[in-house]
Amino acid sequence: MRRMIRADLARIMRKKGVWVLFALTAVYFTLIVLGFRFVYAWAGDSFTYAVCLTLPVPEFFFGLCIFLWIYGDDFASMSMITAIGRGLTKTKVVLAKFLDTLILTILFHCILIVILTVIRLASGTYLTPDEAGTLYLSVVNGAYQILGYVTISAIPLYLFGSLPAAVFVMVVIFVLIPAVFSVMTDTTLILTYHIERYYYGNIGDMAVADIMLGLPGKGALLFLAGLIIYAGTALAACMVFFKLKETEF
Repeated sequence: MRRMIRADLARIMRKKGVWVLFALTAVYFTLIVLGFRFVYAWAGDSFTYAVCLTLPVPEFFFGLCIFLWIYGDDFASMSMITAIGRGLTKTKVVLAKFLDTLILTILFHCILIVILTVIRLASGTYLTPDEAGTLYLSVVNGAYQILGYVTISAIPLYLFGSLPAAVFVMVVIFVLIPAVFSVMTDTTLILTYHIERYYYGNIGDMAVADIMLGLPGKGALLFLAGLIIYAGTALAACMVFFKLKETEF
């Protein structure tokens, strides 16, 4: 399994698309910061606001690229089937892909932090501890969301072997459902039952808010609970569905 993970990571990091993605991310945030500089009085809070407000866009593309590079390439080349034919169990294959996702998500967000720090220093922006905490916790929250959404989106691949279905699921859970919640703020379901609080992405948002309010333990528990309930359940489902699926050699 370790050899499979190393081979996956080496294959992905050799892709030109990885570095194009980071370059586009740097350009994107540079333009965002410059745009906000002309709208607001230049200060740390406007820098933090600009980044946090627009962060979901690159996060979606990070998640989509990680998903396609880990799962899409393997299903197209049938390399997972080859690994199984060489004696690797289906459970270990699923676990290896999850660990690929975890490692790449952490790596991509470490690079994102470097990009944002360079832009901040180049713009001469000073951040207070609270502003820096909000900024970097938002990046951590982005990593949390990608890990869960990519794992959930893998279910149709292991169940049906359908990459388009998996991409559709990612768009729905990453974009459409949060958009629906945002326009349902005055409905009974939101005002009375607060169903949005139980959605995976919103759990991460609440965790960040708790940490910023001085409740780091509660925030960490929310992050952990979201990962266990959503990502853990999705990972278990992937293992079960892949075991049940007939494998053709």
